[in-house]
Amino acid sequence: VQLSHELKWLGWCFNFRAGTFWVPEDKRAKLLHQVRVLLRKGPVEKQALEQTVGLLMWITQASVQLRPWLCNLWRDLQRPAATNFSISSSEWQTLKDHLDENLRFCSTPPGTAIPCGATLISARHIPLRSKADLCKVPLTTRRVYMRIADPQHRKRHVSEASRRFLLFWEDWCLQSPSLTCLQPSCRAISAKLAADAFASSQCIGIGGFLRVQGSSAVWFSERFDLSDMQCLGVPLAPDAQKNIGCWELLAQMALLILFAEVCPGGRAGLSLRTFCDNSAAESAGNRMLTTSSPLCFFAQQLACLSFQLGSASPWTSSTSPAFAIQKQIS
Repeated sequence: VQLSHELKWLGWCFNFRAGTFWVPEDKRAKLLHQVRVLLRKGPVEKQALEQTVGLLMWITQASVQLRPWLCNLWRDLQRPAATNFSISSSEWQTLKDHLDENLRFCSTPPGTAIPCGATLISARHIPLRSKADLCKVPLTTRRVYMRIADPQHRKRHVSEASRRFLLFWEDWCLQSPSLTCLQPSCRAISAKLAADAFASSQCIGIGGFLRVQGSSAVWFSERFDLSDMQCLGVPLAPDAQKNIGCWELLAQMALLILFAEVCPGGRAGLSLRTFCDNSAAESAGNRMLTTSSPLCFFAQQLACLSFQLGSASPWTSSTSPAFAIQKQIS
């Protein structure tokens, strides 16, 4: 800072006279090249996908609201491209001895080159999900061909959701560098707020309260049926209790909306501390990064809500000043 008002430090470009920082041009060019490699048709190299995820993790330090969508790329990394292996029909009956309960190979069957740790996906176009499904495969005198997913395989398929996310970053790299303001730490508000959720079979409930110093308490309480959530297009379990982390995070989002309704707007950054008794919702709300499904889809909604409250909130009038809220769940 003593040498110049503009410098490059830890990969970022800073201008202390303007109070801004941005991603340097070489990093943008590197990201553009990596994104275009992944957008090519067909499987991609695992190493290329890892490098892109690592660079995006670094860039999204300045925009944590984009991190929930990284779960698509993480899932692609954990989903190796399937390859074909065959085994003789006489050895098929003993195949279960080489598999664990998750259909992972703990040893190599004789007469094959299947690596340990690979997962059996299907055989003769019949999907296999447990050892009990092995008896569904018809046997003939010919060899049985199987689809095997090897985590050590160097090829990965890029999903459609990941492609849409990568197209966003391709367009971002082609735009002029966006300047981000250097801001002081968010100001803590003297307030008491908490939210909770419950789930039982097909019933879901969320509730919470907010009390700002010098004002009376306000609260919300809502009940939903699991069928009300089907329109979201999110893969939910038939038993709502199994997705309790999602409903806990939904309750925290409702609490954020309640705060936006009650408190007047302002340009200062605000830090809200709320209580949550679910570790999955707490982690997703604080880190904005989870690969767990369907929790990742609720984290994406929280990111959109946080971004809207920082710019143009649908819960305030167009002339109202915006919020910039940093939510800390404990």
